[in-house]
Amino acid sequence: MYLKGDMGKGSYFLGIIRSIYRNVLAGIRGFSDEFGDSLETPSMGVELKPRIRNVFVNPSHEMNEGRVKITTPERELPEWEGMDFYISHRGDDFLIPREALDSALSISEHDLVSNWKRQGRFPPIGKP
Repeated sequence: MYLKGDMGKGSYFLGIIRSIYRNVLAGIRGFSDEFGDSLETPSMGVELKPRIRNVFVNPSHEMNEGRVKITTPERELPEWEGMDFYISHRGDDFLIPREALDSALSISEHDLVSNWKRQGRFPPIGKP
């Protein structure tokens, strides 16, 4: 899935890589090289399911008291599948992973603007 050179950057890309790296570490039972016998652990932050991600383009959403809430009903996903919400907010495009939203499908406007502004061309999204 991630074979092209321009996979993106920012929080979305780091969330994918963080998840992949943690899965790799989980499969390593013993490690040793000329630099030592431990591997770095991934940085703290949101981990995104890297295998299958569905992008919901322009879901209905509302702004209330400094929070952006996705008002589209949530759908059940298999354990391995992720979902992203692609919205425009105040003239900017955002790709918000479900993993970054709370149980009410909302996120603070500050977190939205700071972390989830779409950067790069990955994943490719056909805007209507």
